[in-house]
Amino acid sequence: MTAAPPRAAPGLPLLFFAAAAAPMGMNILLPALVAIGAAFSAPAPAVQLTVTIYLVGYAIVQLVVGPLADRFGRRPVLVVSFVLFLAGSIAATLAPTLEALVWARALQSIGGCAALVVPRAVVRDLYTGPAAIHGMTRVTMAVTATPALAPLVGSAMLMAFGWRGVFGFCAAYSAVLLVLILRGFGETLAPAQRTGDAIGQLAVRYGKLLATPRYLGYAANFACQGAGFLLFVAFAPILVIRDLGVGAQGYGLLHLLLGLLVIAGNFLAPSLARRFTLERVLLAGSLVCVAAFGTLLALSGELSLARLVLPMLVYAIANGVIFPLAITGATGVDPRAIGTAAALLGSVQMGYGATVVFIAGRIDLDGAMPLAGVGLASAVLGTVALLLVRRP
Repeated sequence: MTAAPPRAAPGLPLLFFAAAAAPMGMNILLPALVAIGAAFSAPAPAVQLTVTIYLVGYAIVQLVVGPLADRFGRRPVLVVSFVLFLAGSIAATLAPTLEALVWARALQSIGGCAALVVPRAVVRDLYTGPAAIHGMTRVTMAVTATPALAPLVGSAMLMAFGWRGVFGFCAAYSAVLLVLILRGFGETLAPAQRTGDAIGQLAVRYGKLLATPRYLGYAANFACQGAGFLLFVAFAPILVIRDLGVGAQGYGLLHLLLGLLVIAGNFLAPSLARRFTLERVLLAGSLVCVAAFGTLLALSGELSLARLVLPMLVYAIANGVIFPLAITGATGVDPRAIGTAAALLGSVQMGYGATVVFIAGRIDLDGAMPLAGVGLASAVLGTVALLLVRRP
């Protein structure tokens, strides 16, 4: 059963393309890093700041954006976010120095993370029950599909227009979305449902969410099971390209395949949840993640492409099922703090993922052992966290 949508409520396609802005801004740049370094005669660590600053803004600003969307409404926050993303994209396109480019990327990340939080909150405003899972699945696909497709778009822009063309594409994308939002995005949060909290009360609101066992269980499951994909992204280029001798193009196709399987899992999630309930599907998907990384750990003694890839293909499908269901569960815990819950969820995911990748990178073991071992531990932790979901 769905809640009655307000007049001019945004459609799911518009929410999809709005949510895609954040991961697009992150991943479309990757093919152009070498060209940017050459253009500014900058070393690799300096160029890498264009990625690091985006991740930092991505994780921190979400904590502010969610409560703002709960207080002032979804539409004004989303409009401002795309204005900032557009301004950052234009500034990056015209950046005269690497330092200016880094600051432009910071502005991009602020706008991008707002564009990611608000669509998740809008889905929970408009829908309940199975319809909410369906809507959240469509929005989640933007986050899972875009990282697989954005580097291909970035490569095409790089070849046609140089590295500035990559940011030019971001500017054009955000300008079109901004026009569509201004014309077709009606407010979905009624004034009576807004929190009215002062910004200084953010810590209190976040503390209440983290003290709620159900929210903590969904958030921990979401972050822990999603960390496996971040681990693979961090370790796979070395394992696949350097150790196994697969070319960069082959690695790109592998990354695309994993992304497509995550999307397939997104498609399966609503029908599975309708048939077996959200909590049971989350548990089953989490156990599949444990089995996939357990298999990878058992096979990692002698590295081969099949031993590495096949367990990750299974994991990708399970991960695709878990993502929209965990988000739906977490954002449904407190109807008066949907935006806050969505923002905290994204920040927890990014912070935990960065921590796990850092830990795995410090493990002095050969081959896929760090990836498999840390991935297995994280999957087990995420599965155990579901016990909190059953608490009142």
